[in-house]
Amino acid sequence: MSQTGYRRRRQSQGLRAQMQQVILHPVAFFKGLSQETPETRTWLWAALLILVLVGYATVQSGDVSTASGVPVSTTAITPTNTNNVQADLVTGLTAAALLVVAWLAQATLMIPIRLINQKPPQFARQLKIAIWASVPLALIALLRLALFAIGLESGYQGISGIFVRYPDLWNWENLSPPMQIFILQIASHLTIFSLWNAILLYLGIKDGIACSRWSAWLFLAMWIIALLLIPTVFESVFADPTAQTSAF
Repeated sequence: MSQTGYRRRRQSQGLRAQMQQVILHPVAFFKGLSQETPETRTWLWAALLILVLVGYATVQSGDVSTASGVPVSTTAITPTNTNNVQADLVTGLTAAALLVVAWLAQATLMIPIRLINQKPPQFARQLKIAIWASVPLALIALLRLALFAIGLESGYQGISGIFVRYPDLWNWENLSPPMQIFILQIASHLTIFSLWNAILLYLGIKDGIACSRWSAWLFLAMWIIALLLIPTVFESVFADPTAQTSAF
């Protein structure tokens, strides 16, 4: 198929078709990003859908610390207003805002990756990669909503619940608060969907912006380090030193 024909077919695809492609054929999908014209706006609808799902799932759980996969503390932004509607709105908007921050941070982090590969940055395409790679976050948000509906949601992210529910097994109280936070951060991101998100980011960098494999691994290493260290530092700064470390 010619580039013109592929571009027309790509532009004619709706949100559902592109969602299916990024899930089932991610390599072909990210390679096709270079064929999109600036007028294509499907990625904006995808971003809006992901933000709504993540925000609503976070409202149901009341937990903004890891719902959007963003490395940031929420100690200083947890809503305290007794008005439930207002508190829910703040919680949902906070989760959505943190996800937008993550997208911008990932797109910015791809700039030196492009430069290392001796290629000019393409921020718009890099942002699209960050957004489309977060489709698994929308799927896990849907799964959490389904679990909440049938009363099976545990309230813990990843495997962090095993540390909080069974602290005696891990000698938890003898660990320093920063170490507790660091371990919980690792545990909260140990999910199939987090791994899926990382794989899509890897493919997006390798095939979407045509960078080498080792530079894609370098990006993932930098992002994972930020994902784990930044919330540890923030929680250590803002946390009440007299309070017990709680689950996310």
